[in-house]
Order: sequence, then structure tokens, then C-alpha cells
Amino acid sequence: MDCFSQTVELTSGLGDCIVAGAAIQALGRNNNLSVNFKTNPILDFLFNGNPNIKTTDKEGNIRLKWVSQYKDKNLYPLHTMQRFSYQLGFFIDPTDVLDVYINKKKIINNPSNKTILINPLSAEYNRRYIPSNIIDNIEKLCIEKGYEVVYIGDSYKESTKDIKTCTALLENCKLFIGPVSFYYHLASALRVKSILFTNYMPEHKFSHFFNTTSINPTLKCVNLCEEREKEYRTENNCWDKCKAIDYNLAEIKEKLLPCL
Repeated sequence: MDCFSQTVELTSGLGDCIVAGAAIQALGRNNNLSVNFKTNPILDFLFNGNPNIKTTDKEGNIRLKWVSQYKDKNLYPLHTMQRFSYQLGFFIDPTDVLDVYINKKKIINNPSNKTILINPLSAEYNRRYIPSNIIDNIEKLCIEKGYEVVYIGDSYKESTKDIKTCTALLENCKLFIGPVSFYYHLASALRVKSILFTNYMPEHKFSHFFNTTSINPTLKCVNLCEEREKEYRTENNCWDKCKAIDYNLAEIKEKLLPCL
């Protein structure tokens, strides 16, 4: 297989690196190429064997930018995956997520363990999070149904944060629950059934849709908060914590039970 003539680089924002990886993979697949990708080295193990991605430590010729850094065009209306693929010259289907390869073997979720993985807090924990009272209710319901609840990533409770360990747990779990985060993008890459809490960001921009059931707040500010953050957070006095957490417990139970 031929190699793409340039190296693509994105090293910050672990979730963004997973999303960008999907766009790079699609670029390679569509053109029968292997694309050099400089990313955060702690994620290199996820690409070991991907026929369309080759990790490198060499500086990139194409440096992908976050939406807030991209000045040539307003990319906020696009899905987060399309924001990166646009910079590579095409539009990706948001359900075309990264394929994870470990030791040259493609890893896909096989829900053989009766475990539910919960990631209550994203790295941006004051904007993308599930309130602790909601977590307690979810945990109680899962345990009542005979599942073991395991916390990964940042959490109110004792949790596993090592990425390799979390990847192994995701490989065989029944369900992932969390906000938009690195762990949600990783779960999607492994094709794990997921329940996604969207907070200040609408699901049509950040959900990978397949295998995902979304729990959405009703506040209208979520539609434009990402693009007009300073204005909206000042107006709503929510710099300390996002207020788009008006989740309905009955709706959560209604959507959770069919996933168990």
C-alpha cells in the first residue's frame, strides 16, 4: 500500500485524537493509502496494525486545528468528525468511527462480561459531566438488574484511569455510560453500546449515533453555547458549572432499561 505524501498531526485533546484518527483512517481507506499520523504517544497502541494509519514521532506537515483555532471558515455547524475531515479535504460520515487495532488485531466489543462502565466526568469536568445524584440512581438500577458497575476515567468514585486497562474493560463490557469524552469516543471506536449525556452540546454534533442512546437537556442554550461560549456563560452565570443538566430521571430509566 502506498503512503500518503504528508504527515498529519494532532497531539492534544485525547478525544479529539480519536476523532481525528477516524478522519485520517477514512482518508487512507478512500485512497488506498497508509497515512502517517503524529498523535499523543500514549494512544499509539490503539493504531498498531491499522492498515490506513501509521503513527510517527516526526513533525506533521498538516496540523489539524480545533474548531476554535480554525480561522479560515466557521466549522462550528459541522459534526466534530467533519471538522477534522474538512481540513483533510472531504466530509466523513460521522458513524464511520476509528477502527482500533492492538498488536495488529482489530478489537471489537464482545459483551461477554456483565459489567456497566461509567465515566461521570470528562476532562472538561465543569461542562461535560453527569451529576452525582444521577450517577447514584443509575448505579442502583444497574445493580438491581444484576450488573457490576465499574467506573473509568475521572469520577466522583474510585475509578480506573489507565487507558490500556480501560480499553480492555470496554472490549467485554455490556454498556458504557458517560458524557462526551475521550472514553465515549473510545467506546464508540470499539462499537460498545453507549448512553451519552450531551450537556452543553447538541447530540447531532457530537454523537456517533450508532449504538448510542442520547440523554439530552432541554435548555435551548445548548444549541449555540459552544460557538458563543463567553456570551452564553456570562448571561447564564454558568462559568462554574454548566446548567444544562436538567435530565429527567424517568426518561433516563426508560432509555436505560432496554440497554441492560
